[in-house]
Amino acid sequence: MKASTEVFLDILKDLEEKRKEYEDIPNFDIPESEEEIENLFYCGEISDWTRKALSEFRDSYDEETKIEYDWSRHYESKSVAKKLSNGKWVGYTYWFGGGRHGEPDAIDWIDEAYFLNCEEKMVMKNFFTKAE
Repeated sequence: MKASTEVFLDILKDLEEKRKEYEDIPNFDIPESEEEIENLFYCGEISDWTRKALSEFRDSYDEETKIEYDWSRHYESKSVAKKLSNGKWVGYTYWFGGGRHGEPDAIDWIDEAYFLNCEEKMVMKNFFTKAE
């Protein structure tokens, strides 16, 4: 199983946890094989709720990273990270812009998503003000 497939499965599991908060949203089975994942996502067998939840997931990143990212002359992009409910971090290229006819949501970001290692560090900074 390739890395982006594992990331997609973890994202789906994260969405399933959030789905449990709502009673009116239908349950969905987490796919087990790559073939089931392809049928779910690439063949259009994905529910409207899951599609919307994936879009919201994409838009709700937690941090910008300094990791190298894809680019296009038609869209702006940046490397971002989001923490899953299981504690893992997922990184992906966040596409935006594109002008009046742009559709950055249509760009396949999940195939290029990856797991991240995150290390928190305490940083001290100096802040200056003009002395009177």
